[in-house]
Amino acid sequence: MDKQSQILKFHVKVLKFLMIWPFDGLDPNQNYYLMRGCFAYACFCSIPVFSGAAFQFCVGIDNVKVLLEVLVGVGNITGYNIAYVCFLKNQEKIQFLIRDFQEFVQFSGPEIIQNTEEKTTRYTKYLLGYASIGLVITFSWQMLSTESCVAQRGGDYYVRHDPCWLPVRNWYPFDASQPKLFWIVFPIEAIYSIHICLFFSLATSTIIGFLMQITSQLQYCSNRFEHVFDEVDLKPFQQIKPDFLFLIKYHKKILDYSKKLFNVFDALIVVYISLTSFIMAIICYQIVDPKISAQDRIKYAILLIAWCLLVYLICYYGQKVQDEALKIGQSIFKSHWYGGTTAVELKPYILFTLARTQIPLEFKAQLFGTISLLQFMKVMKWSYSGLTLLLAVTDED
Repeated sequence: MDKQSQILKFHVKVLKFLMIWPFDGLDPNQNYYLMRGCFAYACFCSIPVFSGAAFQFCVGIDNVKVLLEVLVGVGNITGYNIAYVCFLKNQEKIQFLIRDFQEFVQFSGPEIIQNTEEKTTRYTKYLLGYASIGLVITFSWQMLSTESCVAQRGGDYYVRHDPCWLPVRNWYPFDASQPKLFWIVFPIEAIYSIHICLFFSLATSTIIGFLMQITSQLQYCSNRFEHVFDEVDLKPFQQIKPDFLFLIKYHKKILDYSKKLFNVFDALIVVYISLTSFIMAIICYQIVDPKISAQDRIKYAILLIAWCLLVYLICYYGQKVQDEALKIGQSIFKSHWYGGTTAVELKPYILFTLARTQIPLEFKAQLFGTISLLQFMKVMKWSYSGLTLLLAVTDED
C-alpha cells in the first residue's frame, strides 16, 4: 500500500490505541480475540449504568431526575456499543475502502488526496481535543463539588450504591463508597468513559474523513469536466474523446465507491439519528432545570455541544457530497462542448453523463432518508419536542 496516498492514517493509529483495529504484529486469530475481548470487557463495564436504570423502574421511579440522568448514560453507552459492533463487523470492509481509495490516484493524483487527508486529520484532532477537555472538566468539577453531589444523591442509600466522583449515575449491589471498593470502581469507570468519548469522536471523524475525500474528488472531477473542451478547436477529435471517456470512468468510480461507503456506515448513521434527539432532549432538560448546580449545567452543556457537533458534521458533509455531485452536470453545461464538431461526435456520451448527474448522490439511512442539513433540522425539532414533553410531564406545579 502506498503510504503517501493512504487515507485515514491518523484514525487507524487511534483505533489501534483503542483496541478496535487489528495490529500488524498479530495474526488474524489473535486480533479477533483481542478486539472481541475488549468489547466484552466494555459491555461488562456498562452493567452498573443499566442497573441504575433498572433499579429506578423496580422501585417505581422514586426520583425522575435520577432516572433521566441514568438514561443519558444508557443512551450514550447504547450508541457506543452499536457503533463498536458496527466497526468490528465491518472492519474488513472499512479496510477495503481505505485500500481501494488509492485507485483515485490515477484520476486526481496524490496531491488532492494528501491535502484532504491533512485537513481530515486536523479536524479529527480538534474533535479528540474537545472530548479530552470535556472529560478533564467533568472529572475535575465532580471532585471539587463533592458536597453538592452528595446533596443531589437524595439519601445515604444512593451515596453508598451510587457514589460521587463517578462520571455517570450507576447502581452497585454493594457499598461502592467504601475507599477500597471505590478506588477499584473509579478507574474502571473513568477509563471506560474516556474510551466512549474518544471512540465516538473518532467514529464520527472517520465517516467525515471518507465524505471529505469524496467531496474533494467530486470537486476535482467537476473542474476537469468544465475544462475538458477548452482546446477543442486546437485538438483533433481523437484526442478529445479519450479525455472525456476517462472523466466518465472517473465519475463512475466516484459513484460506485460512494455507494459502498454508504452501505458500510448505514447502521451507524441510524444509531446517530435515533439516539441524538432522545439524548439531547434529556440533556436540555437537565440544563434548564433551575435546581441543578452550575457545575452540572456546564457539564451537560459540553455534552450537548458534542452531540450537536457530531450530528451536524455528518449531515453537513452528507449535504456537501450531494451538492458537489449535482455540480458536475452544471460543469458540463459550462464547458465548451459546442465547439467544432465535438458536440455531434460526443453527443451520446455527453447526454448519458448529464442524465447520470441528475440522479442525486445521497447518503441515505434506513428509516430516516437522506442525511443532509434538512435531516439535522429534523433532529433538532425532535429534540425540542422531547424537551417540551419532559417539561410537561415533570411539571411539579
